[in-house]
Amino acid sequence: MLKQNLAALMEKRKITIAELSEETGISVPTLKKLRTIDNSNPTLDSLTKLAEFFNVSLDSLTRQIYEEESHYSVPLIKYEKVKDYINGDIKEIKTRINVEKNTNNVTFCVISDVNLFSFNAGCVFFCSSSKVKKGDYFIGANGALYKLISDEKIYAAVDLNSNSSVIEEGFIRAKIVKVKYEVDL
Repeated sequence: MLKQNLAALMEKRKITIAELSEETGISVPTLKKLRTIDNSNPTLDSLTKLAEFFNVSLDSLTRQIYEEESHYSVPLIKYEKVKDYINGDIKEIKTRINVEKNTNNVTFCVISDVNLFSFNAGCVFFCSSSKVKKGDYFIGANGALYKLISDEKIYAAVDLNSNSSVIEEGFIRAKIVKVKYEVDL
């Protein structure tokens, strides 16, 4: 699969083996081997460099036939780092997750190592800029998870400690459009 996926990604970027070598630091002979031989047994370092360069997950690079139309890769952020991410303090996210194209324009995902509301630790929250309505979960400007309890003239939300507060619409940074309980990283 790697051979076909690498060829497809290089074609999409219109990049040669020599250019890819220069960009990733992977030798030309190694790239030629990866591009032409099935089961070429690449190192994890080479795979990581390729995945980062093409902005895809290791899984989509090595296991699935690359299909541009059905999936794309988004950053996967730890819950405790969400505030830094949404405020632009984190520039580069190396951990990514594949998302189906029809999943409500997901722009990033959040994984938590603690229970949040009724969600167990380890859940992945798929975040979108979609409009939030009553009953939806969302990420606030402070990076915390909330549930919208009113979307009338005044927005009201409840936090993890069951504290309710009035918020401005601008406080809402991302709607949770999907929750996944088991994720292959």
